[in-house]
Amino acid sequence: LQPNPDSAALAGADHLSYFSLLGRIAGLALYHRETLNASWTTAFLKAAFGYTISFDDLESADPKLHSSQKKLLEMSAEEIEGLCLTFVADHSEEAIVYADGLSKRRRATELKPGGQDEAVTATNVSEYLQLYAM
Repeated sequence: LQPNPDSAALAGADHLSYFSLLGRIAGLALYHRETLNASWTTAFLKAAFGYTISFDDLESADPKLHSSQKKLLEMSAEEIEGLCLTFVADHSEEAIVYADGLSKRRRATELKPGGQDEAVTATNVSEYLQLYAM
């Protein structure tokens, strides 16, 4: 199991209450020594227990995304610059967009302050991948 980053758009304004409920149910089951028939991703467990998430933890949550992002490490500096990437994570096309008047927009998240203006290069690609995994 892995929380959906687009849960606010899919479940509404009170989407965090669902996570709280799931946490209470899981905690109650653990307290009573009941097993849960759920496989939690490594990234989710690390986040839940306060450990640092690494880029390789992304593989347990989304193997295809991890594989495609890992290819950045094998690219030359010119190939990376040709992709015109910045420190921004665009959510999947399946995500529900928010409406602004008559137009609709996809939600994008800066991976660090000022990320929209910072290009991904061969020297900072490792930082980009680490921030993307978090």
